[in-house]
Amino acid sequence: MLAGYTAALIGIPNVMAPQGLFLAAVARAAEVAVGIVCSSALSTLLLPQRSSLALRRNLQVRFAIFTAFAVEVLARGLERNRFERRFADFVDEIAGSEATRTFVAFEDPAMRSRSAHLARLNCEFMDACARLHALH
Repeated sequence: MLAGYTAALIGIPNVMAPQGLFLAAVARAAEVAVGIVCSSALSTLLLPQRSSLALRRNLQVRFAIFTAFAVEVLARGLERNRFERRFADFVDEIAGSEATRTFVAFEDPAMRSRSAHLARLNCEFMDACARLHALH
């Protein structure tokens, strides 16, 4: 969307004066770069949110919820509709944690080195979900 705005902001005013097109393009690129730097600085200084902390918290919560879910399934205390709904939620969480793992790999060098371990952990969780589904 920003590229579309940029093309319109540069192209339309310079239709009659094409010699100023390059200067307008450079000015617009500088404006976008300043906007990116300022928003990054404000985000880092005022509202620091780390994807690695969110991933770690989500993994802990997912483990606790999955353990309780497995106990209910194995105790045969869960009806089919609730089982299917909760199982679908786990599948969604698997995809979400994989996306978060990708973000974390770019954000934190320490987590980048653990990325393969986290991918394997996610695969093991998928296996556990599949086995629990088969047992049910």
